[in-house]
Amino acid sequence: MLENIPQLDHAWRAGVVGDAEFASLYFLYWQIHKHGKRFASRISRDSALPCAESVVSAVDTLPQCD
Repeated sequence: MLENIPQLDHAWRAGVVGDAEFASLYFLYWQIHKHGKRFASRISRDSALPCAESVVSAVDTLPQCD
């Protein structure tokens, strides 16, 4: 996930990504890198672990905020 940070930094400096989006995505990428599949909590032991790739993909497809 850390390989996404240079592109995120470029998008932030170009004004494509706002400050809050930059901070949120940076935190998310760092958490996924640091904790791997354990980056997010589950509702219960019976719940499936979230897939980091699908979370990042879902975030990348959200509409941009102004």
